[in-house]
Amino acid sequence: MNRYTRFTIRKKLFVIVLCLTLPWYYISSYLQNFDNYESVTGQCVLPNIDPFDESIKQFIRKLSPLQCSKNNDFSYLDNKGRVHLNWTAGRLLGFHRNQTYCVCNVINRYDDDDHILYQPARTVDFPMDIPSDFFRITCADESGSSYSNLHAHIFPTNITNEKVKKRSNTRKQYNVFIFGVDSVSRLNCLRMLPKTYKYLTQELEAFDFQGYTKVGDNTFPNMVPLLTGMHPYEESSKLPYVDPSYHFYDSYPLLWKNFSDAGYITMFAEDEPLLGIFNYLSKGFNQQPTDHYMRPFWLALDDTHPSNKFISPFLLMLENHEVQLSKSSTLCFGNIPKHVVLMNYYKYFTMKYKHTPRFGYSWLTELGHSHLNIVQLADNDFVNFLTSLKDNGQLDNSFLIFMSDHGHRFDSIRHTLIGRIEERMPLFLMTIPKGFKRDYPSAAANLLANTKKLTSPYDLHQTLKDILSTDYENNNAKRFTLTKGVSLFSRISKQRSCADAGISENYCPCYKIKPLNTTENNVSRSIAKFILDKINSLLQPWRGICSNLKLNSIKSSDKIVPHASLREEYGFFASLLNHPEPEEGTYTVVVETIPGLSLFEASVNYKSNTDISLYGEISRINRYGNQSDCIRNKRMKLYCYCIA
Repeated sequence: MNRYTRFTIRKKLFVIVLCLTLPWYYISSYLQNFDNYESVTGQCVLPNIDPFDESIKQFIRKLSPLQCSKNNDFSYLDNKGRVHLNWTAGRLLGFHRNQTYCVCNVINRYDDDDHILYQPARTVDFPMDIPSDFFRITCADESGSSYSNLHAHIFPTNITNEKVKKRSNTRKQYNVFIFGVDSVSRLNCLRMLPKTYKYLTQELEAFDFQGYTKVGDNTFPNMVPLLTGMHPYEESSKLPYVDPSYHFYDSYPLLWKNFSDAGYITMFAEDEPLLGIFNYLSKGFNQQPTDHYMRPFWLALDDTHPSNKFISPFLLMLENHEVQLSKSSTLCFGNIPKHVVLMNYYKYFTMKYKHTPRFGYSWLTELGHSHLNIVQLADNDFVNFLTSLKDNGQLDNSFLIFMSDHGHRFDSIRHTLIGRIEERMPLFLMTIPKGFKRDYPSAAANLLANTKKLTSPYDLHQTLKDILSTDYENNNAKRFTLTKGVSLFSRISKQRSCADAGISENYCPCYKIKPLNTTENNVSRSIAKFILDKINSLLQPWRGICSNLKLNSIKSSDKIVPHASLREEYGFFASLLNHPEPEEGTYTVVVETIPGLSLFEASVNYKSNTDISLYGEISRINRYGNQSDCIRNKRMKLYCYCIA
């Protein structure tokens, strides 16, 4: 046998042995690891979704532009906040220069978050800088014409004047401007706010955090972690106990307090008094929480038009379907949109204290809260607001955060697979000050890298703390070990899990979804029963006024599968062995209950019919309107269907 023949035989034997052993190696690995299928995590693979996917196009509509009153206001504010009279508009209203008498009522916060006080009327000498953030101008003419209007601007207080005097130049302090819009996912921003997104990312070079994920169901449990670094509903939370029906939130260690202590002038502005972050079915604050606080203005607006707060949701629903009952939209305040009123107040805040560090935090609720498509009506206004900040130099020394709390929770898109995913992943963009990349190249590089990582409100909280302490590139390794709250100025690990980021399994976006047959699957029925039992148990203290819920149907049932699942990797060999997929694992199930046809979604860890545990909270995913008006508990309102 020659040398060539021996080599050929050896080669053939090697191939035969390889073909026989390699499959059994994979099979044995599969059998060894299949029982640990659910523990396989690996790198979080963020979903990559087309915002205009065919499956959701039916929910996306182009609305007609917002129409406000065409009439100009008789009284108006200039860029410095001084009030003037527009006599061109006045003459159209029947006023005459020598026969008109105008007075001003300053509007103050009174005792708590639910009361305001109108100060005695005083004569106005136009133009005039009214010594209050909020005031009402009332004019009368001898001919019988009358006029009244509310105004908002920024007027320095004794406290803010002291901060200006004590301003220290020993270290560079950047401004922080947070601008929030309720219920806007990143994907819906791409659909509804294309001009805003383009301006932020191209003109302002904003960082777009594509893996930003919510940690709570609604606004409150997402904003509290951002502002405190702690979750309000976790048993291990170190937040002070607050019963929202009886206690105020003054004891919460909200981050604007830290900024205020460091000499920052602070501002907090929201547009919906009834749905405020700290006011929905809650008492809010006893003492004014920030130096400038816009809530009294909106209370005065409700006081002026008391029926609006009850009628506006109905009118907005009609406008969402292109039905407008009057010439001016319910989203308007006179001749301008209400969201522009808030943005003008924000602009006054940024301009009033040019040489003192500022922390601004605003939240627009009405635009995004109830309807998926309405927010598009503000696209041009947002661009104008951002352009004004840039052109006036307000962003040169500032971090601007344009964000939301979660995606849409109640619109019909939420019942789709894409809607479920994007509801967990709100918008979060951040711009940085001029020169920041030059001064802190490592921090800027980490910001860019982290836009593709899994992030949460805990990370934003730590980032804001670093801005406050001007610590951008020191002690990164130490902060990196934290379970929750890794500063975005640090490099986040590619192996980060939802648990590491403080994101509950029921909100985790890192998994694939395997739909199950809802009628033939015993596991789904067991989980549905578990969900109903859990809800009814939660409602037990209100059993006399809330109905006992019963299952009407299982709307969907999905098994949650890690992207790097062994089932996919070894599926061929499993089929050869006829090895069934284990029932144990994580499931997300949506049930419809009666009475009320309520839709509830829950994620659970299923081991057996008698061993099921809940991840996070049970979410309500359709509107509940007045179904739960009989109770005031903000968490139980999601579940209660009033008996009568």
